[in-house]
Order: sequence, then C-alpha cells, then structure tokens
Amino acid sequence: MTDSNAERVAVERSTLSQHLMQAARFSEAEPLARAANGFFHNSKTPGKRALLPHRVLANVLLGEGRQTDARREIDQAIAEARNIDNFARLPEWAELLASASNVLRVGGDYAAALQLQEQACELFDKSPGASTPRALRCATERAWIRAMQAPRDAAAAAAFDDAAGAYAAALPAQHVARLDILLLGAELDIAAGRPVRTDLAAARAAWRLALGGAVPPAQISFLH
Repeated sequence: MTDSNAERVAVERSTLSQHLMQAARFSEAEPLARAANGFFHNSKTPGKRALLPHRVLANVLLGEGRQTDARREIDQAIAEARNIDNFARLPEWAELLASASNVLRVGGDYAAALQLQEQACELFDKSPGASTPRALRCATERAWIRAMQAPRDAAAAAAFDDAAGAYAAALPAQHVARLDILLLGAELDIAAGRPVRTDLAAARAAWRLALGGAVPPAQISFLH
C-alpha cells in the first residue's frame, strides 16, 4: 500500500470511528480510532493531520467512561497542537478545546471546563458564525456548565433553557440532540434538587430508540 493510500485508509478509519462514536457504539469505534491515531503518530511528520484522530480517540474513551484515559489523550492532542505554527487558527483547535471541556465537565471540574468552553465558543462565534449549529451547540454546553456551577440559580437555569432552545430550533425535528438537551436538563434539575421537568424514562427510551438500542449514559458525554 502506498503512503497516500495508507493515509486515506487512516482518515477513513477515523471518520468511521467518529460516526460510530456519535451512535454510542464506543467499543466498535475504539479499535478504528486507535488504528487511525497510531498511523499518524507513527508518521515522521504527523502535524495537524494527527489532531482529528487524536481527538476522536479521546471522545471515544470518554464515551466508554474512561475519563483518565480520555484526559490523557486530549491533553496530549492539545500539547501537540500548540507546537504547530498558528495553532489557534486551525479549524481543529476549537474542537479540541470543546472536547477537553467535555472531559473536565464529565469529571465535575466545571470551573476548568467553563474556561475551555468559553474559548471554544469564542472561536466558533467568529468562524463560521454565532448562528451556526456548531456555535449554538457550544453555547448550549457553555450555559449548562455555568448552570451546574450554581444549580439552584434560576437565572443560570433560564439561560441554559434559552441556549438549548436556540440550538434545538436549528435542528431537524427528530435530531437526537433534542433528547440530549432533555437529559442534560434533567441532570441540572437533579443537581438542583427540584422535580425533573421532563419525563426522564420516556426521554431515555427515545434516545435509545434513536441510536438503535444504545443505552443512554448516566451522564451525557457530548452533545450531538
């Protein structure tokens, strides 16, 4: 296999692993993510090409509940990115920051997660723009982290509802992220000690149906 063909296969493996991750099929995604990540990191000049497979692997590990491993992978990816000229201008940089924020958020380190999420959202708001689904998703995650820092703060909870509503409005009616939002809202309600505002069992059942039988995690590790 030529070098160009080998690289194409690695990119395809990384892409497939990302799709499997989005479907919560983490055990199937992991070997593909590792193979793609290994290919680029065995290259003499991995550079920016290695950032996507590294991030995907970190996200897969987080989905499997392996927070320590996910933190190690995403920290390494960020360190590698910082060695690239003009790294802050790379399209992948904002995604790396958002993924690192997710790892910290799931671990309960909301202060550190918020710092990274705010940086990511600032970049998404600039390019391609604050009204895009990716920027709205980032804003929803940011509002949720802020609310979790003070779960009983009515203003923070309302801000999350507003951000989540804006993101949901940009999505198709059957998009699974709408269910993610309900589950995140339920986490916030539980943390605040108030009645859950959604039918949690129905939301979890719908999430499972939407993803072909995958069991919803106790914590949503990323927003679709």
